Amino acid sequence: MEGKLKLTVSSVDSFGLPYLLGGVPALLELSLENLSDKEFSNLKIVVSSDDGTFLSAEYNVPLLSPRETLRFSDFPSPSAEYLAELNDKTDLNILALVSKNDEVLEAVSRSLTLYPSNTWLGISFPKKIIASFVNSGDDYIKNIFSEKLSDAENIVFKERRTFEDIRNVVERIYDFILSGSVSRISNDISLFEIQKVRSFPQILESKSASLLEMSLLYLTLLEKCSVYGCLYFTEDKSSVKIGKGRDFIVVSINNLLNGLSFADNIASPDRNLIKEGVSCDLADCREDGILPLSDYDIYESVEKKSYENILFKQNSVLYEITDSKTCVFVSSPVLRRASYFIKNDVSFIFDCPVFSDYEKLYAFFIKRFIEYGKTATFLFESKGEKESFEKILESILPDVVRNNAGLIDIKALISFIFEERSPRFEKDMTVLSEEEAKLESFSSMLKDKRFCGLSFSDVVALADELSDVSSPFELSDDYVEKATMEKTREDLTLCGEFSRLAYILKDVELADLEKFGFSSLSESDIDSLKVCFEERNSSAYKLEQTERLFAEILGVEIDSYEKLRAAAELSQIILSDVFVPASLIEYKHLYDIKDIVSEVAAAGRLRDEAERFICENFNKDIFSYNAVAALKQWTEASEKRSVLRNHDYGKIKKAVAVFAFEPSKLKNEDIFIVLKRLCEYRENRDKVLTLGASVSPIFGTAWNRGYCDWDSFENCYVAACRIRKIIDGFSSKTIYGKGSRNNFILNINSDAFMKKYRPLFKTTVAEFKKLSDTEQEISKFCSDNFSELYRKYPLNEVLDITKKTESQLDYAPILCEYSKLKNSLSERGLSDIIEKIEKEPNMNESAVAFYLKSLSLSVLSLILKNNGKIVKYGGSFFKKRLDGIASVKRRVEKEENSEIFKLSVSKKRKMP
Repeated sequence: MEGKLKLTVSSVDSFGLPYLLGGVPALLELSLENLSDKEFSNLKIVVSSDDGTFLSAEYNVPLLSPRETLRFSDFPSPSAEYLAELNDKTDLNILALVSKNDEVLEAVSRSLTLYPSNTWLGISFPKKIIASFVNSGDDYIKNIFSEKLSDAENIVFKERRTFEDIRNVVERIYDFILSGSVSRISNDISLFEIQKVRSFPQILESKSASLLEMSLLYLTLLEKCSVYGCLYFTEDKSSVKIGKGRDFIVVSINNLLNGLSFADNIASPDRNLIKEGVSCDLADCREDGILPLSDYDIYESVEKKSYENILFKQNSVLYEITDSKTCVFVSSPVLRRASYFIKNDVSFIFDCPVFSDYEKLYAFFIKRFIEYGKTATFLFESKGEKESFEKILESILPDVVRNNAGLIDIKALISFIFEERSPRFEKDMTVLSEEEAKLESFSSMLKDKRFCGLSFSDVVALADELSDVSSPFELSDDYVEKATMEKTREDLTLCGEFSRLAYILKDVELADLEKFGFSSLSESDIDSLKVCFEERNSSAYKLEQTERLFAEILGVEIDSYEKLRAAAELSQIILSDVFVPASLIEYKHLYDIKDIVSEVAAAGRLRDEAERFICENFNKDIFSYNAVAALKQWTEASEKRSVLRNHDYGKIKKAVAVFAFEPSKLKNEDIFIVLKRLCEYRENRDKVLTLGASVSPIFGTAWNRGYCDWDSFENCYVAACRIRKIIDGFSSKTIYGKGSRNNFILNINSDAFMKKYRPLFKTTVAEFKKLSDTEQEISKFCSDNFSELYRKYPLNEVLDITKKTESQLDYAPILCEYSKLKNSLSERGLSDIIEKIEKEPNMNESAVAFYLKSLSLSVLSLILKNNGKIVKYGGSFFKKRLDGIASVKRRVEKEENSEIFKLSVSKKRKMP
């Protein structure tokens, strides 16, 4: 049989869903809640769109549950004839969401003409809101709706309404809701009704918000607002898109079925675990009693506030929302590790991605927390990101930051994890070691579930932080001597490897070891990196000529990467075709005349354009004609009667025709245009002469008596400002006596000067470009951008470090092989390494020293105390080098105070 159905159409512009009633294909939700317990077939669905086509789709729909939801998309629109035929067989009720957006309202208004007479258009606010609003005594609303709605089944208009009527109704309902006149809505609201919530402009300015952030907003609304709010989640359950300037949120709860559960179904031991903020995998939770609830149960439970915890699943991470007093969001695998150190008085913890779209969103949350007397901890990956956000927050909410410093907690991730390092942290690490004592290698430890998917770069930062802790990460010599080899290996697996890794970082300048040598960097990658380093060294050495060049012509020292960049930029300006007079560069108030230059150039362009237009049809004598007075007479004549008007028009036309090349072709409308152009010419000519008098002396020949190429004129000023800024930024330290700032500025346009120095300027520009391009290639293999290194350190130190890093690439495969050995810290493991070193054909004493320095001090002590056994396994090659091990150890300790060591550690303390 053919069933009668209620078709609910979600047409929501703010989340990117196309307008159904505007006429493009849209996502539909078909609620079958009004169907009885029977199976219906031949269910005809009609959906309109703007292409004017028709479609009759038949579906066999079994009644699976009272809340069954079906989705349809991409349906063409029906014809008027088909709608009329359908009208005789079914009751087609279309409920459309009406927003304040004018485009949507216009689309709704246009679509009304497509439907038969019994079709009604409803506004999708909860019924009780509409009822309270209509019964509030507003005469306008009483005339709009068909009846009082206290007991009405449907919310309908009395007749077809215009666009203005629909817009006015929506505006009035919004104002009514936000005025606080509506009491809390009870649980009789339909599951798929779309509800209006309070407006939050700060959030809605963001282009997107994560599932976690929107969940927080949802619970805040339930707690604080008089109207319930709902969320719309995309089908992948990962994010929600919010258009700029929108003011409503939409829900489709059935998408959450696999990611939303309640603590009421959790066994008691695990409930305590969750309240402590330690999450676990979804599969484990289900084994312990978490059962997915139906859409209806979820909705009703949220509505009645009968929940204790709500767990959201995103990727493989469970997010928890506890009661309103204490909420802990575990929002990344790294933070699950940090959950051991969460304080009880923390209300909210956010793992913050750093995107400009999120900045105002975070600031809004901070403001809300302070209003309700709560605290929030915002975690950023690095100290730089943390400081950047603090500046942004201070600019957005200066008063809030100033008056509520104690309630705002913004930290870098690593410092947060280790803020309670001792003694609790050491205790936790001991527990971890006891739980898994037989980890055989560093790589296997990364896969351990207790580290929850930490990336290699995360552990690099972790190890660098731990390198400052004396115990238990560096074992004493006495401990090594007393312990058995097996026990030493087991303990060092968890503790010593961290320390060993930290020492490797002191020598290896490539920050991301995950890509560098321990896992994914192939031999071809290493070869590519070698080529990059060779090219960058070649460019760097050629750029040493730039130091000599600028010492000679400017008397300054190019002693940093930033000054080298400035020198390259200055060289490029000098090589360009822009003429920059010395008087302009030296002008005392150069930066203050920016507006005058722009205004003169704009007036000059208008003057020249008017002059070209007039000279096409008139001789130059016309510029002596009093066009201002003539235009005034012409305007006054236009208000007179026709006889007098034509008389005055003729006099002016005759006076202008004297200057025309073809007077007979002039018409009255042409005269008016010519007079306006003459007035425009005179006005801008006077402006150029007046303003130009103040700048013409310093621009010299570039001014050309006020008739210059105005683009070149402005480019000349811009180039002068850039040159002046660059020169002022250079050190004033004199290298050679003949080089000076004044001589450089005076000779910058000299042919002899350019003939002598042009090749060096070209070399500076070309080689610096190669240097920058090579850095980009290197950054593909390494997480840290190498340009940071060259901006902060003198060039001679940079070259030394680069050369050192390049040599280390030769031994990356050895380190890679070393990390894969299962018994790397045992006697046999050491002998295996020694054998591999001995087999390397290009291995020399410095390479062995490099390898030994990659070991921790504990392992070096182990080698020294077991030298007889190791020599037995190591062979003659290693015996020759054994005498230098002690000196290597001293060198490792000594290098802690070196510049290169400080550079390496400072880089690694950033979260990659």
